[in-house]
Amino acid sequence: ETHLAFCGAHGPATTPCSLDLTGKGHVAVSGVVLADDASPSGRSIRVTWTPAAGHQAAVTGNCAQGFKEAVRGMYLSTLHAAEFPLTTVGAGPRMEELESYAWRVEVE
Repeated sequence: ETHLAFCGAHGPATTPCSLDLTGKGHVAVSGVVLADDASPSGRSIRVTWTPAAGHQAAVTGNCAQGFKEAVRGMYLSTLHAAEFPLTTVGAGPRMEELESYAWRVEVE
């Protein structure tokens, strides 16, 4: 499930607008484990994903219809990625707030 919020001006527009995108469905995902000296386990994982066929997305807000459609299309087709530290074995679940992202990841 995804909830993205946008607020600001885009393109030649000088008046800010806002939109909310809500997505739900399956994704095609892969991950690569990397060495990471800053991680508690000494490792992090970089995951990449794209929404799978049948993934749903709805965009609402006061932005121009063309912009809302472009954001929806980009969300449904663009490769997304994030990198986060891995826990040590037996450490239990931990919630990670990812820098530069508005995402939270629960690592077990």
